[in-house]
Amino acid sequence: MPKALPSRVTSERREAVDPFLYIVSEEDAQNGMSLLDLCIRRLCISLADVQRINRANGALDQYRLDECLPVGTAIRLPVVVTVCGGSPPYSSYFALGREEERLRGVERRLGERAAAFEAAHGSGALELPPRTVLSQTEQATDFIHKEVERQLPLLQHITKLSDLVKAVDVEPIKKREREIVEAFSPETVRLRSFQALPGPAPKRRRHANDISPSTIATVLDPTEDFCVEHTHRWEFMFYTNRTLAERETWAVLSCQPLTALMDALECYSQPLYGKHRNAFFFIGGTFYIDDRHRGEEDYEDLSAAIRNYDPVANTAEFAGANLGFGACPVRSAAETRFADLQVKMGEYCVYQHLDRCSHAFALHGVRPLGPNMRTQRNQFPHRTMVKKGQVILCQMCGSFPSTIALFDDPLSPSNPSMYCAYCYEVLHGDDTEEEAQKYVKVNYP
Repeated sequence: MPKALPSRVTSERREAVDPFLYIVSEEDAQNGMSLLDLCIRRLCISLADVQRINRANGALDQYRLDECLPVGTAIRLPVVVTVCGGSPPYSSYFALGREEERLRGVERRLGERAAAFEAAHGSGALELPPRTVLSQTEQATDFIHKEVERQLPLLQHITKLSDLVKAVDVEPIKKREREIVEAFSPETVRLRSFQALPGPAPKRRRHANDISPSTIATVLDPTEDFCVEHTHRWEFMFYTNRTLAERETWAVLSCQPLTALMDALECYSQPLYGKHRNAFFFIGGTFYIDDRHRGEEDYEDLSAAIRNYDPVANTAEFAGANLGFGACPVRSAAETRFADLQVKMGEYCVYQHLDRCSHAFALHGVRPLGPNMRTQRNQFPHRTMVKKGQVILCQMCGSFPSTIALFDDPLSPSNPSMYCAYCYEVLHGDDTEEEAQKYVKVNYP
């Protein structure tokens, strides 16, 4: 049985491997590094976040921001996974609900300023003036409206005097149409867009957003809404697992619990493993676990394996506190609203479910709710953007899109293998029940 290390040595080794603890070295002290230099120039992190985290232990209270830190000073850093695009996290954490109140206050003050301006300069003073430069279609439509207003009274007067039918005079419209076409002709307007391309014309680009009425929402929030009015929606961008490319964006309300978004999220692995209730969010250095089924047989805290892992603990004693993630607080996702979150714009968060399946996401932005947008709680969460999925061709014929995935198939060259419906029937159409139990079949739309 291996011999346990002394507590002092174990503590020093834990500090050495802790990714969220910075210890001032002799080289740093010789260079005169201060707390301001560490946050702004060395680590590119928010000074306010570092002061907030170290306020509990009082390690930095005795030093000024520009004062040289002594050797051995331990500075606790924010627990951050990474930041979108690799950009340094210069922004600070903020309370989502408090920021929404500030946004409401800004919009309220803007409304008061607009009302005061119109009261001083007249109603409609803030309206944009009418456009003076019109397109070809707009000019033709505008002239037709003017001709209708000019000829309609004459037609009505003639109809009252007799039953004769008065034909509409279309010659002014035809004349104006010829003038507009000539004014917009390539000979008159020397625009680059009228020039002939040296090669074939480019293909029409399709919009990247593949949102549709059938994909805009999955599981809506059925809980009762006690809010008088919803003014803003908060959008979270989810990324692909391997390449971290943008995949979809979900919009939520600040009054909703985190479990509302958990229930709405879809994963390509769910058809294979089924819907598991154990999941957690890691947002802003805090674990938010789904504990709605706490006390039941299948309940498990997936964050416990991360928080209790100790890289320098005795191998015979696996249980220990990891100084990196072990100090992160754990809260209930069902009892936490989005308004209670401490978030940072652009910082990666983690959604883990199905034991080991993890998804990265980040706060993407906030939008005010307009008159033509979803404003009720039972309409959230919903998608605002879905990237077009790439078609995977059948691995057998290579001609048709694959709609069937086979896992652990002994006859397939890879795991999983993708086939179209026709090739699947050729390969496994005459399988017996025993042969069909050797692999897992998943149908995709």
